[in-house]
Amino acid sequence: MEDRKMTESYNGFKLEIDPVIDIYRQDNSWVGDWDPSWNDDDVMEMFIKSAYLLYRVTSKNELKLTVLGGTGVRMFKELLLNFGVTGATGIQDDETALAFKKKKPSLWNRMFCKSRLPQRPSANQVAGAILSEKNWTPLLNDALIIGAIRSGQQFHIALEQNERALFAECRDDLMKAERRRMIQENYTLVEAHRELGRLSLNRDYQKKLWRMFLNRNHSMLWDSNKNNPRVLARELLGLSFFGYQPVFDYDTLKFKPPRHAVNPAFNAYAYGLRNLKFHDSSARRNIMETLSDFLFHDKRAVVYPGDERFHASQAA
Repeated sequence: MEDRKMTESYNGFKLEIDPVIDIYRQDNSWVGDWDPSWNDDDVMEMFIKSAYLLYRVTSKNELKLTVLGGTGVRMFKELLLNFGVTGATGIQDDETALAFKKKKPSLWNRMFCKSRLPQRPSANQVAGAILSEKNWTPLLNDALIIGAIRSGQQFHIALEQNERALFAECRDDLMKAERRRMIQENYTLVEAHRELGRLSLNRDYQKKLWRMFLNRNHSMLWDSNKNNPRVLARELLGLSFFGYQPVFDYDTLKFKPPRHAVNPAFNAYAYGLRNLKFHDSSARRNIMETLSDFLFHDKRAVVYPGDERFHASQAA
């Protein structure tokens, strides 16, 4: 796979971000409501610095693997032991902190006394695979994704505890359906046993399993309470923008990088999301169709409740 161009310096990184700062502010206006607000240029610069340091440490991940999933993933002891934690905002690194504290002492107190921005990582923290940041922003998350893509990493989805239980339920239901089919088709016991063993390793079967799971677990991609897309949806769209492909293995969903890809850029990511109206809850159907097409090459594979009527009318 071709190496992707890493931006080594903070100034180079900031040059990438500057043209899309307004898009980040406009399309993620809720961050502007924080105190302190990234609508303040000095605060935004600190967020950019934070994103840059996460970008750098992500690119040094020796596992070449980034784990995606909900916030509960970070609480799994076994995942943390196996994959480590990626988290290095360094928003309070000495040089930057001292300069900022002198320039804006009152703002400094507001920012760090209220712990709005991520805390400084411990000295022995190393690059790992799971994003663990105290205060998430879209810019921070995009830095993780682009940093990982530029260093040629794979991405894996990890399930939270309740999701793992649901996934197991889907697996059982799918196996029961296969057994019923084999009975109807007069399989012998030996033939059925052999076929079921092959199915569990079959990628089309695994694809069907993930499709069932996502249709029973829409909240993984869309927050019905807030009526907006989840962070995972943003991450998966980013992978789709930059040529990644899903791979369905035994009970796992991973994403492999393309052999030849356009160098991922923040402006392409930001404009790609804007074109989908990612910030607009009324664009849910289009967002879900795009995700479904990316994962299953079928816009109707994963349908959010309430959107079935639209698909039914299209099919009529």
